[in-house]
Amino acid sequence: MKTRIGEKSGISNIYYLGFILAIGGILLASPAHAQKKVYLHLATSDMGGTWFPLGSGICALINTKVPGATAAPTLGGGAVNIKNIEKQDVHLAFTLSPTAHEAWEGAEWAKGVKYRRQRGILTSYISPLQYVVRKDSKIYFFKDLVGKNICPGKAGWATEIFTQRILKFYNLTYDDIKKAGGKVGLAGYTEMAMGMKDKHMDCTAWMVPAPSSGILDIATAFPVRLIPYPDDLLAHLAENYNTTKVIVPAGTYHGVDKDVPNMGIGHFMIADKDLPEDLVYAITKEVWENIKSLEQVHPVVKEHMKLPNALMGISVPLHKGAAKYYKEKGMAIPAKIAPID
Repeated sequence: MKTRIGEKSGISNIYYLGFILAIGGILLASPAHAQKKVYLHLATSDMGGTWFPLGSGICALINTKVPGATAAPTLGGGAVNIKNIEKQDVHLAFTLSPTAHEAWEGAEWAKGVKYRRQRGILTSYISPLQYVVRKDSKIYFFKDLVGKNICPGKAGWATEIFTQRILKFYNLTYDDIKKAGGKVGLAGYTEMAMGMKDKHMDCTAWMVPAPSSGILDIATAFPVRLIPYPDDLLAHLAENYNTTKVIVPAGTYHGVDKDVPNMGIGHFMIADKDLPEDLVYAITKEVWENIKSLEQVHPVVKEHMKLPNALMGISVPLHKGAAKYYKEKGMAIPAKIAPID
């Protein structure tokens, strides 16, 4: 189904308010109370993306609304976060629908290893994977990346994994890019924005809602374009990786003068299966019942994060604590993501 996303709008100047509040909550906790608290780490992504400010806001809610719990955000990425849940290095995390499903089944990037500690909590939004180039660039199609300097994100990020899948569709690899004189750099969103602006990079990949603050930043230096996804590629990705088709509208960024078809995927929050039912229930409840406060953290919340869509992007079994909340709200839980614990 085709979806239009992201009207052009200003980005909040208080992206990191949630992070400040979250850290403040930790610092203000007295030693007398610290031993009674459950300390949680919520794995997000690079600071230049959407997960970090959103995760910071959720941590702030946990710190102020969930008795006995203190939470703080950490950096990470879609696949890395699942691995860290499995190692029990973090307790909560953001990830992506296809990434989580592949981890559960031991397929694709998981290479036969089944990551079964992850449990779904809520879907935050569906976002496109946007490939950004300068408007005067000779890159019009994915095949044109051969011989160019690209940055698909950090190793293990979903942006990097999907870049390899897109190249494979065209019978290309990173080696083909390099053999033709190009470079493949692996870096985060902040570095990608800097690399584009100083013209050391020709193309960068952003799996964030549109408009993205990072891409808007690049577009202050020069007009940009987004590489469009042709129908055959979109069909291949949908069939094999549970993606959908979304449209980034004309005018979203300086230089984007027509609608651009993109691949879209679900972003959702997971928990370690051993987190107590009452704790995950409380976290789920406080997020949805204080959604207005999260709107101050990132515009994606107001535009895309809705309770009726809470289960849309989840691709692994629900945590029983989250399921309890949705049942109380009268929501039907699809059999394929029903709790198994």
